[in-house]
Amino acid sequence: MRPRQLTAHPRLRELAGYFGASCAGLATDAALLVLLSRACGLPYLVAGSLSFTAGGVVVYCLCTRFVFLRPNRGANPAELLVFVMLGCVGLIVNGLVMAFVVELLHASLLLAKACAAACTFLSNYGLRRRLLFSRSAGAVPIATRGFVP
Repeated sequence: MRPRQLTAHPRLRELAGYFGASCAGLATDAALLVLLSRACGLPYLVAGSLSFTAGGVVVYCLCTRFVFLRPNRGANPAELLVFVMLGCVGLIVNGLVMAFVVELLHASLLLAKACAAACTFLSNYGLRRRLLFSRSAGAVPIATRGFVP
């Protein structure tokens, strides 16, 4: 009798890939946030907006390469624009949560970033998955091509 191979639900594997891409984006975001706010002296909400956008570009690049495979593998500036526009919902949440945690709770900037990241992860995944990387949008989910993150 052959041992039964354990496989994760396809959507769960896809979510895990998106989580990995988001972690890389968050690392970029947090590093730039600290650099721009502390070393460059930008106000934290300005620094947070710039760093969030840079992190979004990292997530887009990883998602299109490893999480959601597009049939046409070339660069797609229009898709990147939609990806970042959907991330604007996350940017609004990011700013609101950071302002709340820093100004009202008097917590550290990185704790505020962690709270904001937790609040934006699932909303960004849901929006991007449904509106940009669905099968109707031409994406081939990670689960259908055998990649395990």
